[in-house]
Amino acid sequence: MKLLTSAILAVFLLTGSLAYAQGDKDVANARAATEHWLKLMDTEDFATAWDNSSEGLRKDMSKFTWSVVGNGKHLALGDLKSRAFKSANIKQASTGKNVSVSFEYVSVYTKKPTVYETITAIHEADGEWRVTGYNFSDEKK
Repeated sequence: MKLLTSAILAVFLLTGSLAYAQGDKDVANARAATEHWLKLMDTEDFATAWDNSSEGLRKDMSKFTWSVVGNGKHLALGDLKSRAFKSANIKQASTGKNVSVSFEYVSVYTKKPTVYETITAIHEADGEWRVTGYNFSDEKK
């Protein structure tokens, strides 16, 4: 009986660890894609940022419109001086939905000393992580 209990406990711990490790891997991959995308936005390469965005974002907004929005953001905030990662929140997939991760950063721009940025990446059908949402505010949520 003691051996059976130990075996069940070992299986439970092992499968739980594997699920957690997959979550860590998802967050790391999503963060890498998000930070690459942010660099494109920071350098005003809005067209490439749009190309690297999720299918849903590209369907919702044309490349031209995205470039206009990106330029407006850059004009309002100025150049990026620093960005600090604050948190990640993974949302598991439900039926018919993809896994997504929302990241929060606190950034400093030349025209705004404190900006709170929230970027959401989604795991798409092709296996790639892509940004699907971006919001910023000078007020903490």
